[in-house]
Parts: sequence; C-alpha cells; structure tokens
Amino acid sequence: MTSLSKKVVIALAPLGGGHQSITQALTEAIHDDSPHTSVSTLNVFSAECSAFPLTAIPSLYPVFTANYPFLWRGLFYGTNGRNRYQLAERLVQPFI
Repeated sequence: MTSLSKKVVIALAPLGGGHQSITQALTEAIHDDSPHTSVSTLNVFSAECSAFPLTAIPSLYPVFTANYPFLWRGLFYGTNGRNRYQLAERLVQPFI
C-alpha cells in the first residue's frame, strides 16, 4: 500500500516569539504524527498575501507594544470578538 503525500500550510502572523514558537511546535507535532507530511508556513503579512498597510504590521509590532501599549491593547480588544473581527476583516479586505 502506498501512502499519499499530504501538505499542510500554517498561516502565520509573525508578531513576537509566541507565534513562531507555536508554529514550530505544530510543525514538529505534525512531523511526529505523520513523517511524510510536508509542512510550510505562510506569513499573512507578507507582500505575497497582503498589501500596505498590513505589510507594515510586523515592523510596527515591537514599536507599538513597547512604546504605545494602549494602542496595541485597543487594536487587540477591538478585534477580540466575532462581530468586531468580522468588521475589521471587511475594513482590511481591500489590502488583502
């Protein structure tokens, strides 16, 4: 019996070490469970997936979290919920 090759793409928002570490943990877990599975990551803020101003978010993240945490907190809570997230998603749709 031949095994079918599987592919997994993990969408990644590379904002801080936590996002990268969970991506690495998922990749290792998938490989442990299914060694023949191909795992790749997709940076959702890359020019490949997004347009400005979304592509600027990774470089702004350390600045905002260190110097303007109240703005970052506002963005987090402003998108923390289904309805608020759906509104934010509609607003950024032209940049995707």
